[in-house]
Amino acid sequence: ESFNNNEQETLIFNEDEMIININEELELIENLIKQHTIMTDKFDITVTNPPYMGNSRMNGILKEYIDKNYPDVKSDLFAVFIKKVISFNKENGFISLVSPYVWWFIKSYEELRNYILNHLTFYNLIQLEYNAFEGATIPVGTFVLKNKIIPNYKMIGIKLSDFKGIENQPIKTLEAIKNPNCNWRFQAKQKDFEKIPGSPIAYWVSDKVREIFKKNQKLGDIGEAKVGLQTGDNNKFLRLWNEVNYNKIGYNMSNSQEALKSKKKWFPYNKGGEFRKWYGNQEYLVNWENDGYEIKNFYDEKGKLRSRPQNTEYYFKESISWGLITSAGSSFRYFPKGFIFDISAVSYFIEKKEREILGILNSKYFLELSQIINPTINFSNGVFALLPALFVENEKFNNLVQQNINISKKEWDSRETSWDFEKLSLI
Repeated sequence: ESFNNNEQETLIFNEDEMIININEELELIENLIKQHTIMTDKFDITVTNPPYMGNSRMNGILKEYIDKNYPDVKSDLFAVFIKKVISFNKENGFISLVSPYVWWFIKSYEELRNYILNHLTFYNLIQLEYNAFEGATIPVGTFVLKNKIIPNYKMIGIKLSDFKGIENQPIKTLEAIKNPNCNWRFQAKQKDFEKIPGSPIAYWVSDKVREIFKKNQKLGDIGEAKVGLQTGDNNKFLRLWNEVNYNKIGYNMSNSQEALKSKKKWFPYNKGGEFRKWYGNQEYLVNWENDGYEIKNFYDEKGKLRSRPQNTEYYFKESISWGLITSAGSSFRYFPKGFIFDISAVSYFIEKKEREILGILNSKYFLELSQIINPTINFSNGVFALLPALFVENEKFNNLVQQNINISKKEWDSRETSWDFEKLSLI
């Protein structure tokens, strides 16, 4: 009763404000309860397109959380979501996702594949063509998992990689659903995936091919696949052969000791290069004077070593080599002794049957085998080592391989850019 008008108005205003604040807080609490229910409930069917983000792009907080809680799938955020979505699902439920399909094949997702193959059933999948979505920058696929192991279940896989264009994806998918006999629809038993190293989801592979992987030795068992030198600054340490004093070039060295004794500064350098089979891509030299002293002591202003001279015991050895990035398809080349090889020029060292192996590697059949466990353009030494070691016990085959090397060398040396160039073929 003692309040004056101003005090009464202030009290009423404050009461209204309190009611508004309480309502906002209740609404927030209600939303949090809904969110908690969504995140902790179990579902019969879970369908989503998870976010994609590579480990290197994550901020510190997210990266630390994933490293701690999801170490087996930390390569990308979509893989974390696959594991998380599985935990949302009821037993016997279905999970359907769209994601990059690299996790079906490459080594960095092997733990995720093994987890799914041991706990769930791959019900079906569609491997879309690279440009299946407008504006998409990565190849994706869609798949359905059943949250229970079904023994001897035959999953259905639809492979659309041969059908270019966005408009063809739904058309060819529907055709495959209606026609079980079309040649881009396949069936496979989940257990059979284990016959290939790394258990890739190779749903289109025949039983005969799986047996090739299972019965034969791996290339890594009979030879050594290595990556080589990372200079830290190619502009500083590399030159084309015609840019330096010819008398300071050391050709045909057998090992590091011979190179050191030669007192030469520049040595042939295998840098990978463009698509080329059998022989060639021999243009560069590297400064390996005094056993690479300058490269081995190339530090930045903070005292960190910038170079990485790895696998030096293989330098100057005869090898089979290919480029790490194979956007135009893999191409294998013979390199005689005398070369140091680059980090992007993966090299394979084997004492016997080198020509025979080279012939197999450059065949279309080997390309198909390699794409089973590596559908990406990055053909690393780890992937190579898992592939089956195949031989053709035939002298004619070996002679044809040598002829291919000779023809490719002759063509390479017919250019003035080759250090073995003598004269123009027309002359």
